[in-house]
Amino acid sequence: MFQRSLAAALLLAVLAIVPADPLGWRDEVLVAPGPAVLTYNGLAISTYDSIIHVAGVVNCNLEPECLLPWYTRSTDGGRTWEPPRHICGGQHACPDNQIAMVADDGTVVVLAPTGGAIWRDFSPDNGVTWEGSSPFGQGLRPTVTSLWGWRHAVWDDDRFGGADNTELFFKRSMDQGRTWEPPQGQGVPPDNGMRLTDLPGRSEDADICSEVLVEEAAPPPQPCGFIIVVWADNFPGGTQDKFNLRINWSGTGGENWFYGTSGWLVWPTEENSRYPAIDCYEAAYPWTLHLVWQEGENKIYYTRSTDRGANWDSLQ
Repeated sequence: MFQRSLAAALLLAVLAIVPADPLGWRDEVLVAPGPAVLTYNGLAISTYDSIIHVAGVVNCNLEPECLLPWYTRSTDGGRTWEPPRHICGGQHACPDNQIAMVADDGTVVVLAPTGGAIWRDFSPDNGVTWEGSSPFGQGLRPTVTSLWGWRHAVWDDDRFGGADNTELFFKRSMDQGRTWEPPQGQGVPPDNGMRLTDLPGRSEDADICSEVLVEEAAPPPQPCGFIIVVWADNFPGGTQDKFNLRINWSGTGGENWFYGTSGWLVWPTEENSRYPAIDCYEAAYPWTLHLVWQEGENKIYYTRSTDRGANWDSLQ
């Protein structure tokens, strides 16, 4: 187990070597005004071509049960923001849940959970116009990543066993997020998503990132590149079993997954480990996976891997 004092030591080291204003932060700017704007844990941000995109949830008519996905953008580096607009066709969003968004290649795709269903909205022109909502899948907590013209998404759902048995599902888009399908022949009802996990207990709170080999200077002709998924799992699923983190990766654009439907244990932790966030860093090959998560009630930890998640640095 890596040293618990690591976070404090790193913080002190950073404070000792950086100037008082290391990144040139300025006063905050109001993005979405008014008491009707809520976020819960559903706030999302993504950037492309100097445009900043933000999506969240708005409370319609100040009624707690009426929550609508909203979107805004800034074209001047965050100084000013366009008035928020409703997206995903005005579908009611699920409270205390996350909205997923990615902007790339001049397009923006948003996945919004709406109380058991997930809806997608798509902008072909960097957020200027939106095509309107269409059904994406059944479940909650979507997350999405971009790789060349492809988009990859993962979410969780309890279709096979109720709230005590949630699993992860996967879809990909070959047209920048307009339409979504599983790898051929691998979809399951009711939404044709590919079943990514098959474990007793709850597999949820997933995050996803993707990367290509550094020497690939142009999009390959077929779905490829590496996709990394990390999630929280309380295998074997008893009421007293704590959550640990698991990981899986695909080098074939989601066609096959290295650890099958069980994933690989990241780290046996002492308390519940939840809400992981992962990033694939492409500066050098083998590229590094950076992982942070919450452990227990109020502790955030970090680790990294240079072999696609097979081993993780102790950072001792």
